Amino acid sequence: MMGSFAISQDEGVPDTALARKTGNKRRMERHLGMRRFKVCLALLLIALPCLASAGLHKVDINNASESALVNALEGVAQQEARAIVDYRRVHGAFRSMEQLALVKGIDLGVVERNRERIILGDLRDKTEPQAERRRTR
Repeated sequence: MMGSFAISQDEGVPDTALARKTGNKRRMERHLGMRRFKVCLALLLIALPCLASAGLHKVDINNASESALVNALEGVAQQEARAIVDYRRVHGAFRSMEQLALVKGIDLGVVERNRERIILGDLRDKTEPQAERRRTR
């Protein structure tokens, strides 16, 4: 196994003392670099949940407007947001997040991706659903 060595300018022969010093210095620099990396990684892992939740906009799917749904939910465009509001108007408040998958254009994948963003607000119907009104007339 060959060790590192340096050649002194005076004699042209290997200077093992200088080689040991530069080898130790490199080893120490590598050690400090790894230590800095580990500290940065630990800080990132500690801060990651805070950063992730800071970007989430929670939305009450039982009361939100179309624009609020579009802004807060990933994978929900204007057309799907309109379908959510129409479904809510006809069927009343959503009782579960999974019920959202019954809306045209929304599947369970969209529900799962947005689970942290969705809030089920007031489950009591503020207005009687249209389907109920039709039956009572």
